[in-house]
Amino acid sequence: MGFGVISILWPGGKVPYEISPGYTSQELSDIQYAMDAFHKHTCIKFQPRAPSDMCYGDVGRQTSAYFRTPEGKFRTRMNMHSSCLNRPNWIHELMHTIGFHHEHQREDRDPRVTAGPRSPDARYDYWNRVVYPRTYAHYMGNYDPESIMHYPAPGFKPYQRKYFSQSDIDNIKKLYRC
Repeated sequence: MGFGVISILWPGGKVPYEISPGYTSQELSDIQYAMDAFHKHTCIKFQPRAPSDMCYGDVGRQTSAYFRTPEGKFRTRMNMHSSCLNRPNWIHELMHTIGFHHEHQREDRDPRVTAGPRSPDARYDYWNRVVYPRTYAHYMGNYDPESIMHYPAPGFKPYQRKYFSQSDIDNIKKLYRC
């Protein structure tokens, strides 16, 4: 796994969060599973938001799965569409929350990534492009096709994993000095 943005690191690896209402008990269990995976393998600690926490992750439920960096500069928002509510996607989106980007969009991915033909729907062409040049991101090693951050979009080979790769874990530890 290769890169993250240093400017949005959570101090001490502590990530206060707030979950919007409306999730089922199974969905909440899947969110907890993903958070526990970070707790098990890294120094990242997701903890319920306290009233005094000005910076926090907001886990919402809207029309698509996406991660958006700070609104104002105090809140990160992660939204998941009902079709995206599975454990691998939660781990993937939480990786965004702690500062990591898509592995398949690294500048040094080519020629290892085989992107499919242009989609008939131009909205999906974004996923085939390199969007994170070395000057924007902090690289921490070689391109990792096994990363949980490798997007599973049609046309990409290999596809997304179901859990962290060893490199994902190593790079979280490196970025957060675990």
